[in-house]
Amino acid sequence: MFEKNRRRDIVDARQMLYYLCMERPIRVSYIKRFMEENGHKVTHSNIIYSYKKAKELIDGDSDYKNLITEILHN
Repeated sequence: MFEKNRRRDIVDARQMLYYLCMERPIRVSYIKRFMEENGHKVTHSNIIYSYKKAKELIDGDSDYKNLITEILHN
């Protein structure tokens, strides 16, 4: 997840991380710092964009929605 890689599984994992963090709510600056401390440079706009893409995925796919609901309630 912390590699500079555009494989779909890695991108989806990062997007879900950003989504979960922003729903908590964790500030974008904290997410950015965490990612950079783990070797993945990311911009503020990338985090916002990825959050929105994850939200679209979750709203449009019941499997993702169920997964996120389960994560948030455990």
